[in-house]
Amino acid sequence: METTNRIKQLEIEQNELRAVMAKSDERQNHCGKTGKVFSVDYPEEFKEYSEAYARYNENKKTLVELREQERLEREAAEAEGMRAMEGVV
Repeated sequence: METTNRIKQLEIEQNELRAVMAKSDERQNHCGKTGKVFSVDYPEEFKEYSEAYARYNENKKTLVELREQERLEREAAEAEGMRAMEGVV
């Protein structure tokens, strides 16, 4: 159950990080049209974007691991349930 809760928390965080990156993508597109350089002309926003991007990718890796852990936990619980039904516990 804790694994499932951690997955849900990370998925919420991923959505928040995507929103930060999308906002910065819009600014970056605008910079491209106006000849500005995003990282130079908006250094704080670029830093925020870079941190969000790095965190997003880190979370993706963690989510893969947690989903595998969740699958294994589910299989173990199902096997335990089957043994209980068979009276083997």
